[in-house]
Amino acid sequence: MAHARFSARAGQRIKTAVQRIEGLPVADASGRASARPAYNPGNQRARVTVAIPSGTWDVPSSTGKVRLRFKDTAGAWVDGPEVQCFNDMTMPAPLPVNRVVKVSWIAGDYWLVSASCS
Repeated sequence: MAHARFSARAGQRIKTAVQRIEGLPVADASGRASARPAYNPGNQRARVTVAIPSGTWDVPSSTGKVRLRFKDTAGAWVDGPEVQCFNDMTMPAPLPVNRVVKVSWIAGDYWLVSASCS
């Protein structure tokens, strides 16, 4: 496997270009640009860092937070950023800190999609 090396200046240019591309709005079916960027990482593994309360369709909760997990270049799971987590599911109790969950990027925000039972 070949390894690439970049100068700090080249690395910054690559970062800027990627951020610019990820920040471009997606066009809808009519060809008009939407207000939200195109970035969409799909479903992601996470662990609750601030309890996620119950929510509803009309009044989703927004005070929960999770720490995302992702694979590094060596294939090892590592901690990512802590992000706000919305929830529109009614639950009997809040999801506690350290609970394993899956979250999904929906319209520019992370939303709870599943959680472990214990």
